[in-house]
Amino acid sequence: MVTWPSGKAKVCKTFIHQFKSGRHLHKTVMEKMSQSFFFAVSLKIGGFANQFLDTVLQCCPTILVRFSQLDAHFSCRFPEFGRGGGNFFEKKQNKSCCFQNVFNFLAANFLLAAGIFRFSRQFSVCFQIFHFIPINYNKEVFPMSIIIGIDHGYYAIKTAHCSFPAGLTSYGEHEPYTRQGLLEFGGCFFVCGSGRQPIQRDKTINDNYYLLTLAAIAKEIQQRGLPPECSVRIAAGLPLTSFGRDKPKFKDYLLRSNQPVNYKFEGVEYSITIEEVAIFPQGYAALMTETGLLQDEPSMLLMDLGGWTVDLMRIDNAIPAADTAHSLELGMIRCVDDIREQVRRETGLSLTDAQIENMLAGQPCTVSDTVRDIVNKQGRKYTEHLLSATMEAGFDLHAIPAVLLGGGASVVSRHLSPKDGLCKTIFLLDDKVNAVGFERALAAVSRRKSEV
Repeated sequence: MVTWPSGKAKVCKTFIHQFKSGRHLHKTVMEKMSQSFFFAVSLKIGGFANQFLDTVLQCCPTILVRFSQLDAHFSCRFPEFGRGGGNFFEKKQNKSCCFQNVFNFLAANFLLAAGIFRFSRQFSVCFQIFHFIPINYNKEVFPMSIIIGIDHGYYAIKTAHCSFPAGLTSYGEHEPYTRQGLLEFGGCFFVCGSGRQPIQRDKTINDNYYLLTLAAIAKEIQQRGLPPECSVRIAAGLPLTSFGRDKPKFKDYLLRSNQPVNYKFEGVEYSITIEEVAIFPQGYAALMTETGLLQDEPSMLLMDLGGWTVDLMRIDNAIPAADTAHSLELGMIRCVDDIREQVRRETGLSLTDAQIENMLAGQPCTVSDTVRDIVNKQGRKYTEHLLSATMEAGFDLHAIPAVLLGGGASVVSRHLSPKDGLCKTIFLLDDKVNAVGFERALAAVSRRKSEV
């Protein structure tokens, strides 16, 4: 049973009746599909708006599946209409606002809607007004500033929703044959995502990773359905072993003085203002996507298996032990290169990276059983070598649990054996988990700043 606060029972009952019938909502939505509707509740007790939003997110995860961390996409404050204060939208999304889906869903599922609006008597929450407010996209009234997490790997560039190879081919002033991954910047043409970057320990030595960053921003904006002219806050990461040394330089590399940045990607013109660049530790930031892991174990080993390096760090009582950080040059590039060489040595065949990656992941690939056996044996050999090197670095995998993430985690997960006798292994197999973690870390930092 839903218990409503005293004093507004009649208004609430009327609203329930209207909400249940959905007449006023369905008609509006059908007639004005060009608008998005935001259900604003003005309350006398501050902070309830956030509780309401959290409840919606918990009850309707499938509706907002594209918004795994809402604060990373935009932030908003519920206005207090009765007092005439507050901002409606500080950072506004585009027309296809996710809240329209929420209320379509709630209108069709009244029992769930009623459950969301349950209140305890002791809070004595009083509604002041109910509004269905039409929101028209207007970038002058509602300027956008979105957080985009980018994982700048040697092997691939990852955002929260996209992943593509870190290769970059320059065509100078001549337009190439393809528009897929085509970046036009500074009067020159580049194709992003072709092959992979040559290993360069200093990613700021040339403009390659900056250009790949522009491509990543464009891909993520397109995936989220946002307009190509907006403000962006970049959340990126560095390994702990080089974090303090490289952080200032990498931040300046991504945050350049000439704003906005105008370029064209895959035929679409973009005008991006990079307002901020925040740098976080790789691997540890990714654990923000699985916060329960930090609460369950007093000590654990974090293993971030990237393209060129495997970054190791012990975490004690949810706090990273910085003096335990190690970086091993045993990433997936080494694994793939060793497999290619072994196949060439035994069969005379030259496999591509894509073929090897598919077989390591257990995906279809038209090769002989002999070749497949070689690849699997080398995958197991790589796993044994990695475990041995980790133990030699001072981490006893038989004594403490290990969390493995990054592109190489799926390979290790398929080639572990019970005879390895590991304490416990937890795999975060989404290769975009670091990018998602960066976004959540910056969103959390922003919230703390706003509360001060």
